[in-house]
Order: sequence, then structure tokens, then C-alpha cells
Amino acid sequence: MSYIDLNCDMGEMPGDAGLELDAALMPYISSTNIACGYHAGDEQHMSHTTQLAIEHKVAIGAHPGFADREGFGRFELELSPGQVYQLMLYQLGALEGIVRGFKSRINHVKPHGALYNMATRDRHFAEAIADAVFDFDPSLYLYGLPQSQMELAAKAKGLRFVREGFADRRYLDDGMLMPRSRENALITDVEEVVSQAINLIKQGKIDSLCVHGDDKNVLQFLKNLHQAFADNNIEIRSIEGSNQSSKT
Repeated sequence: MSYIDLNCDMGEMPGDAGLELDAALMPYISSTNIACGYHAGDEQHMSHTTQLAIEHKVAIGAHPGFADREGFGRFELELSPGQVYQLMLYQLGALEGIVRGFKSRINHVKPHGALYNMATRDRHFAEAIADAVFDFDPSLYLYGLPQSQMELAAKAKGLRFVREGFADRRYLDDGMLMPRSRENALITDVEEVVSQAINLIKQGKIDSLCVHGDDKNVLQFLKNLHQAFADNNIEIRSIEGSNQSSKT
């Protein structure tokens, strides 16, 4: 039996349609990364997604990004490490207040979009993120790409690092994600998503697998992944320490 944490970025899509999508996706995942109000999300979506996560025994994570709603946090901004540290703390605090209101807790942190990508390769960005997470709550897990600057910074700070893979994104030869500006960066075919997910898990190099919640095919991706995992004797469960049950 193999195990994998299946995570999804949520609380990002606007309006009632976004709320309905999160409700449809939640039964299929073990961890959620909730947008904290900068690149997307607001108090209503944070509350709704948090409540859903608790009902479905899904580990709650913060998904902070750049303050860039127009660009959905996917464009690189020139910030100092100090500014990155501050924006991380601000967004963690916003979600923490809501999660506490539900008598629950944040389990992990996964930066969003361009912030994630910049911290993957930029040591100073990575250290600012690790410092913010550690100062906020050193028991939190930090998600990021294996063998990245984020992994180095997390381990240097004493944080527990979760090696993340992506089912719906293509990779470069060096193991980094292909930039979204490239034509084939996103995987849209369901069978290819499933194939990549199974390969990543069987390689044993990741702890968690992400499917993006803003993809138009995300619900179908998750349904097919569940069937493929069952066929390959892979159990879905959140990262150890989250006190959440497994999903099969």
C-alpha cells in the first residue's frame, strides 16, 4: 500500500459558483490550501471553505500569494524579503482568525503562484517565507517543490517540509515547473493527468500531489485520480500530524 496526500488550491473562484465548486471538490481531497484574500478569496470564501474542510475531515492549509487580484497572483512582483515576510504574516493571520472561529487550526502553508515559483529558485524569498511560517507557528508544515530553495530554507529553519508534485503541470528537465507562459505548461487531458500522478507517486519523491482548483476540468481530474489510486493500491491521506482521517 502506498500513501499520498492529495491537495487542492481552493477558495479562489468568485461568487456562488466558486462556493459550489469547493463543495463539490472537498470530498475527493485530503488537504486544502485556502486563498487568504490577496491574490483571491475573501472572508466569505475563507469561512465557507474552512467549514467544508472540517466537515470532510480535510487538513486546512493557508495559500498566501502576491497582492495581485488582476493577475491572480501569477505575475512576479519586485518585493524585498522583508515585504515578503510581512505579506506572509498578514495573510496567515487573516486565515487563522477565521479558522479559530471554527475551533480548528491551520495545518500547513503553501505559497501561491508567482510567490511559490520565485521562492523555488530565490534563496532570499525562500528564507523570508520560512521565517514567516516559523515565527507564526513553527509546528506548521511548509509545502514546496523537492530540492528547491524552499526545501533548503525550511530545513535550515527547522520546519517540516512537504515535497509537492503537480498532476496538471509539466516539468522542466531540472525538476522545476514549466512556466505558464509556455504553450504546453498545463496538462488538460485527463488520462495524462492520471499517468503523471501515478508516475510521480511511484517514484517516491513526493509526499503530496496537487490538482489546481481553478482548472475547468478539476472535478473530473479528481474523480479519475480516485479510481486510478484504487486500482494501484494507493491510499489518500493527509500528512502525518494533521489528525485527519484517510480517504479511499
